[in-house]
Amino acid sequence: MPVISSVRWFKRPVMFGLAALGIVLALIVLLSFELRHSYDREVDYATEVTGALAKTLEQQLLASMGQIDLLEQEAAVQYAAHRSGTGLPAKDMNAMLARHLARVPGLLSLRLINEKGDYVFDASGTPSSANVGDRRYFRVHQESPSVGLFPEGPLFSRVVSQWTLTFSRGVRGPDNRFLGIVQSSIQTDALAGAFDDLGLSGTDSVTLLSGEGLLVARFPNLPDVIGKPSISEKLKGFIDGKVRDAVYSAPSGADGRNRLYTLRRIGGHPFYVLVGISYDTILDGWRRTATVYGGLSAILLLGAALLTVRTIKRYGSTVRQAEEQRRLTAEVFASSLEGFIVCDLDGRIISANRAVGDITGYAVDDVIGQTPAIFKSGVHDKEFYRAFWDSLNSKGRWQGEIWNRRKSGDIFPEWLSVSVVNDEQGQPLRYVAVYTDISETKAVQQQLEFFNSELLRLAEVMAHHLQEPVRIVIVYCQLLKHALEGQALSAEVSGPLAMIEQQTKKLRALIRDIQRYLAVAEPVGKVAPLCLSDAVDLAIARREKTLREIGATVTVQPDLPSVSVDRGRLVDMFDAVFDNSIRYRRPDQPLVISLRAETKGRRVTLRVADNGIGIEPQYRDRVFRVFERVDQTPDSEGTGIGLAIVRRVVEHCGGRVWIEDTPDGGTTLGLDLPAA
Repeated sequence: MPVISSVRWFKRPVMFGLAALGIVLALIVLLSFELRHSYDREVDYATEVTGALAKTLEQQLLASMGQIDLLEQEAAVQYAAHRSGTGLPAKDMNAMLARHLARVPGLLSLRLINEKGDYVFDASGTPSSANVGDRRYFRVHQESPSVGLFPEGPLFSRVVSQWTLTFSRGVRGPDNRFLGIVQSSIQTDALAGAFDDLGLSGTDSVTLLSGEGLLVARFPNLPDVIGKPSISEKLKGFIDGKVRDAVYSAPSGADGRNRLYTLRRIGGHPFYVLVGISYDTILDGWRRTATVYGGLSAILLLGAALLTVRTIKRYGSTVRQAEEQRRLTAEVFASSLEGFIVCDLDGRIISANRAVGDITGYAVDDVIGQTPAIFKSGVHDKEFYRAFWDSLNSKGRWQGEIWNRRKSGDIFPEWLSVSVVNDEQGQPLRYVAVYTDISETKAVQQQLEFFNSELLRLAEVMAHHLQEPVRIVIVYCQLLKHALEGQALSAEVSGPLAMIEQQTKKLRALIRDIQRYLAVAEPVGKVAPLCLSDAVDLAIARREKTLREIGATVTVQPDLPSVSVDRGRLVDMFDAVFDNSIRYRRPDQPLVISLRAETKGRRVTLRVADNGIGIEPQYRDRVFRVFERVDQTPDSEGTGIGLAIVRRVVEHCGGRVWIEDTPDGGTTLGLDLPAA
């Protein structure tokens, strides 16, 4: 294999030494950049970790609050029935509350308070004689019928000598008359139990904060700061601004340790979870890397200086060094696991290493003097080889996958890189080819593709077979309701029955959307020119009754263009778009939806605008992910898949989807589709 001689470099040893120093300095600069990038990676990873922990804690705390809310809703129904004379008698009310209280671990109390603010029933059996008519939580429910679960705290209970949170929910009669409230309290330590299994180090922290910036619970535990506003100014600004989530660095207001924090609001409640990782933890590995890089830089500088001195002193040994370089290069060439072939300009092989024989089965001596056509498999056509030589002649290189034949006759895939080596005048001198046998890689890739297809098929089959049990549950719920129609049902019967039907219908919608999402990968029917108006009209017709009931107006631009998308996927896309607009409409005004489109070249840009509640800019990428919803309330009817279906349809058709602002505060969904 030819090697460019380095003798000429040594005719000016001083210049060589300066060049060596320059290279070392460049390496040090590169190490510095890498060190900085390493620092950024450590911080980014810590940000991902704190974000994931914060989201997990939010879900756990929402689940706990959801349990409390469900319990209070049931107690409210029982109390309303009692007040109307159709429920439990007064003598059984305290026992009913005690049964509910026992269902939620950590819950300290469960009480019913009448419209005057007097305690009337208590799970403990002895209602307090106090009056809470002037308390904030009582006035909130008294004045605002729409308020659901209302949390407040932390408050220090002198009865149990514990910090507690209170949760309350208003009780109203059939005529919406205020009957009182349901009130419960829970130890903050019970909510903080979610912190125990996170595997945090002693320098990390997790804090639960109220909307007023008061510490509710903390890991590691600091009892002296519970109930106090021990937070930084930056954190106070985030809480005062009611942000959904934020990432920042600051010293802790509780222990003064500098940490990277992720702040996340718990659903729609006035509470925040704050997860912090100490910079000592984040940068522990990075500091070791920095020490290694620093030592390496010092060694490189020292080595460059010694090399410069050595080059000047040993100018007479340059020829021997050049020969050693040739020998080492030849050894690398011979011992490499990748196949190396050197050809002259006529395409004759003039040199090959041992790996060529190991890969192809030919002896090295057998291929010398031959052309690479000896390995030709017959898989590729003339057009392939024409493109190969066009790239090699115009760019001086070609790289790609090619199928060749071994001496045994077996064909195999290899990754081939061919380059043109020029002489000192820039004229072609040799062709150098480097190739690697990728048979095993291709086999693994095929296995992965097979496993992925099997997993997709399994998911589709599971979703299909779950439909029938869900349908049967819904039918039997409806039959049971019909059979019990006209009978006076207690809340303990009617409530769970309605809940079963509601949740089963929600499961049916989820299965339907999962099937749609999985089916997007393949066209539903023939991909042919289709007018957008046809798919839009069908989607509107499917929900005409719903649109009429809510007083919605849908305006469609006349003469919508045609797109090159199959009808099934296009209708599924519009179903998801309209369902999203209906679900997230404003309660105080009729829904207005408008569609308009324009054609530019071979693309159609469609915009669907509504006057709904809108989506804030920081959430516009997230809403296109599966099971991502901005609305995290337990009563939300969405499946979290609708907009993911839209994006998947559009991207499988070679387009893209995005969200824009709407002048009246709603949402404009932009879709880029292939024109017919």
